[in-house]
Amino acid sequence: MQRLQFLAYATLTTLTTGVCAAEIETEEKEEKKVTVTGSLIKKVDDNGPSPILSLTADDLIMLGHSSLYDALQSLTAQTGALLEGDQYPNGFTSAAQALNLRGFGPGRTLVLVNGQRLALNPTPYQSESNFFNFAIIPTTAIERVDVLTDGASAIYGSDAVAGVINVILRSDYEAPQFSVRYGSTTEGGGDSFRLTGGKGWNFHRHNFALGFEWERRDPIFAGDREWLADVDDDDFDRSIYLFDFTNQRYWLNNANEVCESHPGLIALEVTRGGNNIGDICGRNFTGDGTIRNERNRLSLFAHSDVEFKNGHWNLDLLYWDSQTNNLRSPLFIQETFWANDGNNNPSGNAFEILREFHPSETGNQTLLFDEDSWSLMTSFEGASASFDYNVSFTYSRYNYYRETLRLKRDEILNFFINDVSNDPLFPVFGNPEGNIFQYYGNEELADFVGKGINDANSTMTSLSYWMSGDALELPAGTSTYAAVFEWNQSDYDIDVDQRSANFEWYGLGGASGGGERRHLALGLEWWLPLIKDDSFGVLEATLALRHDNYSDKSDVGGATTWKTALQWKPNEDLSVRAVRSTSFRAPDLNYLFANKTRYFTNVIDIDECVNQDGNAFSDCVQNESYQSNVQVEWAGALDLQEEEGVTQTVGFIYQPSQDFIVSLDYYDIELRNQVLLQLESELLIWEAQCNAGTNFRTGETIDPQSHPLCLDNRIQRNDLSNRVIDQIVNTPVNRAFRKQSGIDLGLSAYSDVYDWGKVGIDLRYSHILNTEIQEIASEYSTLNENFRDDISNNEIRTRSNFTFSWASENWGSALSIFRKGSFPKSDGSGRLSSWYTANLMIKRKFLDDNDFVLTIRNLTNERPPIDDSLGQWPHFFRGQYDAVGREFFAEINMKF
Repeated sequence: MQRLQFLAYATLTTLTTGVCAAEIETEEKEEKKVTVTGSLIKKVDDNGPSPILSLTADDLIMLGHSSLYDALQSLTAQTGALLEGDQYPNGFTSAAQALNLRGFGPGRTLVLVNGQRLALNPTPYQSESNFFNFAIIPTTAIERVDVLTDGASAIYGSDAVAGVINVILRSDYEAPQFSVRYGSTTEGGGDSFRLTGGKGWNFHRHNFALGFEWERRDPIFAGDREWLADVDDDDFDRSIYLFDFTNQRYWLNNANEVCESHPGLIALEVTRGGNNIGDICGRNFTGDGTIRNERNRLSLFAHSDVEFKNGHWNLDLLYWDSQTNNLRSPLFIQETFWANDGNNNPSGNAFEILREFHPSETGNQTLLFDEDSWSLMTSFEGASASFDYNVSFTYSRYNYYRETLRLKRDEILNFFINDVSNDPLFPVFGNPEGNIFQYYGNEELADFVGKGINDANSTMTSLSYWMSGDALELPAGTSTYAAVFEWNQSDYDIDVDQRSANFEWYGLGGASGGGERRHLALGLEWWLPLIKDDSFGVLEATLALRHDNYSDKSDVGGATTWKTALQWKPNEDLSVRAVRSTSFRAPDLNYLFANKTRYFTNVIDIDECVNQDGNAFSDCVQNESYQSNVQVEWAGALDLQEEEGVTQTVGFIYQPSQDFIVSLDYYDIELRNQVLLQLESELLIWEAQCNAGTNFRTGETIDPQSHPLCLDNRIQRNDLSNRVIDQIVNTPVNRAFRKQSGIDLGLSAYSDVYDWGKVGIDLRYSHILNTEIQEIASEYSTLNENFRDDISNNEIRTRSNFTFSWASENWGSALSIFRKGSFPKSDGSGRLSSWYTANLMIKRKFLDDNDFVLTIRNLTNERPPIDDSLGQWPHFFRGQYDAVGREFFAEINMKF
């Protein structure tokens, strides 16, 4: 298949000179075989049965993207939510950049650089699984990016479930070049400055290129977006209070004097049933945190290649260093506790306490990240009399360091709540202390704070041998084979400070662990020309088979995957294709080797709602009145098995000329034995069902004495109050399956328009037809055959991109419109309307090869759709939308 491309495929030449470059490229393809992403076999052209989308470095500029990551986020296949990153300053990996194609999760899209695996981010996404961080790839080092949107484990092995992203690094500079870019936002914050440059040297049979990229970016605070505060009905939130449950009152005397002694706090009157029950201290803290990180980073890359008599040697080096800062919500303690009788037994009243700490009391609360990575990729490619071959070696390392201010759990609780029990579970016992309302200086709280440290690293080492040549002579032509042998070793290690390891910081779980894995793989691909007839056309088949064998301390053994593809070309303009392949993912190392880890999440207490208060199950599932934040504890499990997938694609591509191309593909992806932590909501539902003796979904009777899910109850409740969940004990398991089907549509066309220049249009459209999930593999009642439209599904069902471009000899411009379809409201009352944003690029050449580029992202300054039913700030879903607003970049590119 001719690679599908964004508008640049059709209009790249319009932004330079003319169509002659495309004609020259076609002639070169007829003489030289090329490597195509998704295949082991080199071909005369890049036609193939698998749908592939390509982006070049020029595409990033034309589409108005500020980086590779911005471009990949705009892919219509990027339908899944991203629950980490800039907009989640409290997240586990808030400095990293991940993708979630088709909603299968960041780890289920294989990311390659020059066809090789690099080290993954050593700290896991949402504390669970490792993933590729796209921040390590400098935009200036990119020649193109191929996105394969079907399963490819039979070619590449593990992880290629939802697709493959292959970043191809540039190998040369036509001339020395230097670029300067300045950017800012129209609503404030986010100023950026970037320098890039590179130079190539060409000697006899030797080519060398060196490039760099340096960028500094200021943070964007929520306070820079005044409208973010306006989405709250009440501009002020509780910041300090002590509440007596028994007497139903707040304890705060001399409220104005007390609150005003704290920076930014005022006294707020609290009423219940029309009666004033006391005062609390509150403030508007919505503007304090960052919605986009401060970042300083430097990237260096180098390429070298040498032509020998019998082969070609390549070397690529990639280095990245980054310092990232973000600011989250302020440090705080919030506890429900009982008065202590002196023997750690409850006596008297029950209380709730909230105390936020201003940075002037504790010191700088900024979260600091210091990361670097470097990769070496080298290969020798040669040819014998009967086959081509390639020997390659890759070594990649990722270093990660995170530092942040934390509260010492026991010390801070004993200071504000005396005689606190040593029991780590909630609630605590103690007596309320009046010093909760006192303002303290930095020195006074010095003994109660410390620095939490996370020091992690990961490596990837691989060695491979590839060979390809002609095989059997068939009536329709000569078949071709390719074989590959791979060995690699991957490992990761997360070290934390002693307090983190012992869970001695307040409100913070640990996230440490480490392990390694070695694996061998042998793969074979065979291309077969089946029919070549003037009336029928050309029919070709591709078969692939691969076995991967793992060696580590777990029960993981190996996996065998296969691929079958047919491509029918009734004429030179039309190609019809069909692919069926299997895929797999080896259990993530962190799921296998994680030490005891804790995190906190919001849950609905179904047992309290249904069994204790007598409500219907349907009235409890989304009932926020029964919501609480609970601690979850889990550790790695060595008995996990591989995930197993099947992918099918059927489609066509029609290309009557270089000026026009249209494609339509249907895809169906199924993944079984998916490794995840058990869903907390399912654990709570099954606790309630076992206590009730009834399956709420089916009405069937459940025997709590024999049902496996009842015998394995993981909800730990407080002995004093069954309404309080102390902890949920979770574990990674081969949980269930996920299946999704949909369509992808692409259309590109361009044309000369008199003497005005060339115009082009490009359309990309992806629509999810259906998504099914089954949360617990052994329990059919957890099957949801219409998860696509479920309230809990945070995918976008439909995404589309449209670009219109125009170019003349010295001018070029492009307007790109990006649409995300409707999104469910959190209370299930309906769906939020579609979200449209637009990017505008204007390019002007001067002094021959130099140019000036003005880019405006989010041209109309569209704000994310606000969900009035979402009970927490910022009242829009950050996993799909952002609050950056209009942003512009002015760039000068010079060649010497």
